[in-house]
Amino acid sequence: WELLVERAAQPLPPDAIYVSGLAARMEYLYDTEFREPGWVWMMKLFQVVAGPSDLSSRLFSFACSVAMLAVVYAFVRRYFGSAWMAALVTASLGSHRFLVDAASQGLRTDLFTLVVTGFAYAVFVPGLAPSRRGIALGVMASAVVLTQFSGFLIVVPLLCHAAWRHRLSW
Repeated sequence: WELLVERAAQPLPPDAIYVSGLAARMEYLYDTEFREPGWVWMMKLFQVVAGPSDLSSRLFSFACSVAMLAVVYAFVRRYFGSAWMAALVTASLGSHRFLVDAASQGLRTDLFTLVVTGFAYAVFVPGLAPSRRGIALGVMASAVVLTQFSGFLIVVPLLCHAAWRHRLSW
């Protein structure tokens, strides 16, 4: 939070400026030019609530960071079955300098990490009903790819793993 307040007076990175402006000008759902639509759509949704500004871009990134920590906690807690391990992992991520810095820049780093962690939750967490796992895999795989196109490199092998491991039928 302190770094977010400190950075508020500094200019955004060029990529964040471009996407923030693109989201502010967006009139139709697919006015995303050549950028990944998931990031632009989420930024536009956040700008509708908070208004288009550098600060709202930073707050969007910060909100994604906080949500990512919650999803990481839930994933580790369900996967390992330990609240202590989940708290330790979440605390180490929440205090990691790179992630703290990324949360104040208005970039998609935190959003991408959030959706990849949600996808990993759907793939690896035991005990999900097959129908819920299938729905979660579809939604989160789409979110990963729409947030960053190179997410295919993560999604395709893990979907194959999930289909084999959990005997998902298409």
